[in-house]
Amino acid sequence: MNLMNYVIMSSKNLRIRQKKLIGDLHRLISDLDQQNTGVSANPQHQLETNWRRYLLLQKRTLLKICHQIQGTSAFWRPLLTVFFPHFIAVQCYLFYLAVFAGHLPPSSTYLYKMILGQFVPAFFYLLNQCAAVVSNNEALERACRVYYVKLAFFGTAAEKRKRSPPAMAVKLLKVLL
Repeated sequence: MNLMNYVIMSSKNLRIRQKKLIGDLHRLISDLDQQNTGVSANPQHQLETNWRRYLLLQKRTLLKICHQIQGTSAFWRPLLTVFFPHFIAVQCYLFYLAVFAGHLPPSSTYLYKMILGQFVPAFFYLLNQCAAVVSNNEALERACRVYYVKLAFFGTAAEKRKRSPPAMAVKLLKVLL
């Protein structure tokens, strides 16, 4: 149970940091949208400032979180590969003892039901935390792609360069893929 608590705490820490980073990326995207719609005296300066803020954010936070997720994944993968099937087997056996074993005294059955009542929610919470880290990673990727696409369109509008629609489509595909 202590191992499971540590996995839950480390994934919760990663989730909190990911959510903060997603919020920072959304703020950068909204700033970029405001710069794109507003009329400014020096749009190139605003573009450079926004890009600099993104690079600092990426260097300080995004890469650290990605490296921490990779390290955590490399450490926990072998343990969780053994831990999940074992935990499921223990829950199935406890369920059998709590529900179907008629030869046990009622006090033992209640004990098994209490243990099962503790293990099942903890296991589902562990699965929820691990899945949330994965979904937050997908949200980070999506936010980075949106930022790059909006930056590509804002950059071309700010520099007053004429681009044909096929060239913009190629640039967009390069960013998304």
